[in-house]
Amino acid sequence: MRGISRISYATLGVAYLSAGFLGTHAMAQSALKPGTRADSDSLVEITVTATKRDESIQMVPTAVTALTGDELARQGLVQFTDYMDLVPGLAQNNAGAPAHGLVILRGLSTGAQQTAATVSFMIDDVPFTANESLAIGSLLTPDPDLTDIQRVEILKGPQGTLYGASALGGLIKIVSNQPSADEVSGEIHAGYESVDHGGNGYSVRGTINIPLVQDKVALRISAYQRDDPGFMQNVTLNQEDTNRAQTSGGKAILKIQATDNLDIKFVGLIQNLRADGSTQVDVDADTLKPLYCQYCFASPVNPIFETKYRLGGMTVNWTIPGAGTLTNNLSYGRYTDFEQFDYTREYGVYNLLLGLPVPANTAVVGQLLPAMEKLTEELRFATVRFGNFEGLAGLFYTNEQNRYNVSLTNLVPPTLARVPAPFDNFLVSDSSPDYKEYAVFTNLTYYFLSNLDLTLGARYSHNKQNDAGEASGVLNGLVDTTSSFSSSESATTYLATLRYRPTEELDTYARVATGYRPGGPQLTQGANAPLAFKKDTTTNFELGAKGRWFDGHFTSNVALYWIDWKDIQLNELIGGLQFQGNGGKATSKGIEVELAYIPFKGLTAQFSGSWDHAYTNVDVPTVGAIAGDTLPYAPKFNGAFLVDYDFELGASAKGNVGATYAYQGARPSSWSQDPLNLNFNLPSYSTVDVRAGVNWGKYSLELRAANLADKRAYSTTYVGNIFPGQGVAGQAIIIQPRTLSVDMGVKF
Repeated sequence: MRGISRISYATLGVAYLSAGFLGTHAMAQSALKPGTRADSDSLVEITVTATKRDESIQMVPTAVTALTGDELARQGLVQFTDYMDLVPGLAQNNAGAPAHGLVILRGLSTGAQQTAATVSFMIDDVPFTANESLAIGSLLTPDPDLTDIQRVEILKGPQGTLYGASALGGLIKIVSNQPSADEVSGEIHAGYESVDHGGNGYSVRGTINIPLVQDKVALRISAYQRDDPGFMQNVTLNQEDTNRAQTSGGKAILKIQATDNLDIKFVGLIQNLRADGSTQVDVDADTLKPLYCQYCFASPVNPIFETKYRLGGMTVNWTIPGAGTLTNNLSYGRYTDFEQFDYTREYGVYNLLLGLPVPANTAVVGQLLPAMEKLTEELRFATVRFGNFEGLAGLFYTNEQNRYNVSLTNLVPPTLARVPAPFDNFLVSDSSPDYKEYAVFTNLTYYFLSNLDLTLGARYSHNKQNDAGEASGVLNGLVDTTSSFSSSESATTYLATLRYRPTEELDTYARVATGYRPGGPQLTQGANAPLAFKKDTTTNFELGAKGRWFDGHFTSNVALYWIDWKDIQLNELIGGLQFQGNGGKATSKGIEVELAYIPFKGLTAQFSGSWDHAYTNVDVPTVGAIAGDTLPYAPKFNGAFLVDYDFELGASAKGNVGATYAYQGARPSSWSQDPLNLNFNLPSYSTVDVRAGVNWGKYSLELRAANLADKRAYSTTYVGNIFPGQGVAGQAIIIQPRTLSVDMGVKF
């Protein structure tokens, strides 16, 4: 749980809403399964579905990183912040708790005040990202536990043509292991970990595969329970290990092979997460030095994060001989989230400015309740190759119901009793935005030669959005108000990809692709406020080369890209009110490199790295951006180097050792002249993880040390004022200290 600060969401979710009513490895494109390393001396290729077809990752003409489930398990990676450092161009504005924060690909971020996500998530073909801007989807990182995962695909650059809205920066797709109708199998693991400066934790997880009808029907079930140790201290309450987190859940997949050319798959997933604290340290606003201790904060209440996932889906594949495959995906995804924080340092001053009859030590305690329900239907047909042509076409519909409720309450420590009414209700602001989208998309590939082809694609979509709101409380003038908003919008995205294979070992491509993020109704009412803000768009120009050399001993992947980001959605400060609007444009350009090499049997070395320059092209005074500013939380460099060695330990046992070095480059926390959020250039940092294990028969033992040198660094900082010059104290999200863990497993 390595360190976007929750205060940013206070400014975003509270000030923004109240103003309206006031008037969050295969390093190369090939990867290995750990169990095959000692028996193989070549890299094993991965099949991905980035183009909505099963295709070798070496053949996909776009930048994709695939992290295999075996690699994730070998390294003990169970959540987003664990694998983030291993993917070129991937970053996060971290909220300090699991599954919370803004995900960033190729530098596309506007920082603490960003409302909607620029990276879309799919979990087993179930879309799981809120597209409606007023849903404040930037609060959350869809982050299911990585138990029983086949792979994680990270598609970089805009994916609007095949995947639609909110993938203007890229898409992350989590794919589970699939049931097998051959035989009963499974595994059970138990783990223990201890974190420096904190406590201890444990994990239990298991998977079973059950053939119900031989070669026809199979069921795969997995379940897990994690208790992640804490290491933070609340000096006000004299409590330790306050950021301990509990995660539990399970997944079931039923696959039916009805006939040779018809298969049906059902998937269901639940997950519950609770963290009674965050990794946010109180720091000096000028120096970022801790005010109390390296892992300390002061508050009359501990932060609370409580998140629940529920999803289900049905996929039907009907293969028509000589024609292609008709696929229907019907899915339902839902999350509910509860967050509680102490907002006294930001909003407490209003009790004084308004002269409210409340005690001097009154605390302003806030609760945020974002939620989403999304029903999605996609019907598509992928043709076989006929002559020189190959095609894909589909229809898409989604109905998304969101909620974003905020409450701020005046409470008196230490009992946290409410102050006398009506001054206890500092603010209640409830918003219920909904989003409906219809789309049609198509791709057509023409093969000029066996090694030269061109793909053209387009997608047309139309969305309708509505929102109803209610507000009351001190910040609403002690009156009750209601409001409603609506908007509609259309978008067209396209792609063009030229692919050329000069040799059997090398694939090259040139690609142009676009993406968009929906606009929406304007919540803030004011003389300068438009009735709605419009979509923002990205256009990505990319050159890539993927090679597989020396009989599969070495793979390489290089991508050069240039992204134009236009009509950027920004939360602007105008006349003392915050508006959601469109302002300016930006450029992100860079290079990503991924390499993997097996010099001899058993030894594998992998490298991934990126250089990215993401910057604004024009001044945007309403957010304090100056032309040339680096986009918030966009590091210029990040990279990782891994080495693993498998060796024999006698006739029936195998051993392994490995290490990972990860580097995160320096990055700004905001715009250079931000009137509300002071900008810091966060220093770069690096970490080293080591691991060793042994497998004998059906048993395994893995020992790991993460952040071996106990490096202390900030992943995110935030100094958030509600109005310019307020002087709010600083907060910083700190990375997890050294953590030692052991995992024991048995297969059957």
